[in-house]
Amino acid sequence: MKVMNFLSRVASYTAMVTVGMIMMLTVTDVFMRYVFTRPITGSTEMIEFMMVILIVGIVPAAMANRHIRVDILTERLTPKGQALFDAITIFAGSWLVIIMGWRAFMACLFMIQNDVRSPTLDVPIYPFYVIVAMGFILLFFSMIVICAQKVIEVFKA
Repeated sequence: MKVMNFLSRVASYTAMVTVGMIMMLTVTDVFMRYVFTRPITGSTEMIEFMMVILIVGIVPAAMANRHIRVDILTERLTPKGQALFDAITIFAGSWLVIIMGWRAFMACLFMIQNDVRSPTLDVPIYPFYVIVAMGFILLFFSMIVICAQKVIEVFKA
């Protein structure tokens, strides 16, 4: 649990810094475009790459239980019933997440084999697929931890 909390904190700070960088780059690009008529070359691609990094922000949201919830069905359940429902849905969702991580990893291998690069900056694409795959893998492990906590809630006396 301590490891997941540490990784969650790192992911949170990474996402915060990345959002700040996206904002600064966007403002600078707009300023340069309209004041000096010299936009930053490749700024759109850089922002797209930074948006990929934001996927790691899913992990702290999951660990803090801050994802969107529709509780129209669960609000009438007992606390144990809610915990059981949460455990089942989180467990099912975790398998979807690991499949997405696996597919991102497979896409990464494809990008490496075919040397796919961004059109403007000529940057290799595969590192960003690695980030996506790692984000999903971290999310999978955090969901397993949360699922275990919910199962403990169900069987608690």
